[in-house]
This record gives sequence, structure tokens and C-alpha cells, in this order.
Amino acid sequence: MEVTDAAFNAVRILVAVIAGLVAIIAPIALTVHLILRPIDRAAKLHNAPPRFSVGDFLCLFLAIQIPLAAISRLVEPAERNTFWLFTIATWMIGPLTWITCARTLSKAGVVKSLHRLMFMGFVMPVVYYGLFPFTWLSVNIVLLAYGGRDPRTPTNWVFGSWSLLALLLILSWYFTKYIVGQIEQPGAELSSQPEENIANLQTPDRQAPIDAQVTVVN
Repeated sequence: MEVTDAAFNAVRILVAVIAGLVAIIAPIALTVHLILRPIDRAAKLHNAPPRFSVGDFLCLFLAIQIPLAAISRLVEPAERNTFWLFTIATWMIGPLTWITCARTLSKAGVVKSLHRLMFMGFVMPVVYYGLFPFTWLSVNIVLLAYGGRDPRTPTNWVFGSWSLLALLLILSWYFTKYIVGQIEQPGAELSSQPEENIANLQTPDRQAPIDAQVTVVN
């Protein structure tokens, strides 16, 4: 009986470890594969020159304001050193993330203002600021499932926040898929050239022998 219980506990611990690793790796891998990689692939394919719109600069303030608002809510007033540390990191990482996304969109050939606003104002904040808490909440759900409920952890808040972030990530995936699908493929104009233009180019070659025969008869 003791051997059976020990084997069961070992299997349970192994399953819990695997589930924890999946909770950490799966969100990052899926986000990179479904959201970030399609835009990066389109940027390498088109390699268009960088450009910035007015909407891009408006999204820059959003990229900085979101983490600053979170810091002001989570960090206690007494922890001023931590507050300023995160504030400085935000002012360094936020603009870097913004300019990277804006350049990638430009190189990918995304020129419509609405599409750029959708990506810079919604997809970028969700991915870069929502992926870490989503992964952390996923790990917490695994701990709740295998370690039991912790009275200090509000279960409803964990599942509610996880569901909201999951919905936002799914919407970001759909938006990215739509934006990439609307990008004009290079060489599309050449492939859509009317067939009658090609026929017109071939017409003089077909008429040349007839003209030559008429000249000989005369």
C-alpha cells in the first residue's frame, strides 16, 4: 500500500512539473508563432523603407502610460526606490519596443493607418505587457490544481484575469492574421496584368509574315 501511494505521489509530482513547464513555455511559444512571427516574416519578405504615422506617435504614449499606471498601482508609496527603478526601465523599454514594432510594420508593408493603429494600440500592449502576467497566472492555476487552494490567493480573480488576458491574446492573433492578410504581396501587379496586353505584344510578330508576302506579290 505504501509503495502504491509513493508511486502515485511520484507520478502526480511529475505531471505537476510537466504542467508547470507547459504553462510557462506554451503561452510564449504560441504568441511568438501566431502573432510576432507572421509580421516578422512579412517584414523580411517586403523589406519596405521605415515610415512613421501620427497614430504611431499616439501609441507611443500608450506604450509608456500602461506600465506606469500599473507601477503606480502595485508599488507602495514607501517603496520609492522600486518605483523609480521600474519607471526608468519603462522609459527605456517602452520606446524601444515601440520603435521596433513601428519599423517592423513599415518593413512588412503595413501602410493603412487603421491597421497600424490596431497593431500598435492594441496588439503590441497586449503581447508585450500581457504575456508575462498571463504566464504567471497560468502557473498559478497549475499550482491551484495540484497544490490545493491557498487562502491568500483569490481564486475568482486568478481565473477571471486569466480568461480576460486569454481573450485579448486571441483577439490579437485574429487582428494580426487579418492585417497580414491585407498586405499587398510583392509582384501582385505584374501577376494581375491583363491577358490582352500580352496578346497585343504578340500581334506584330504574327502579322509580319503576312506583310512580307504582300510585298513580294507587288
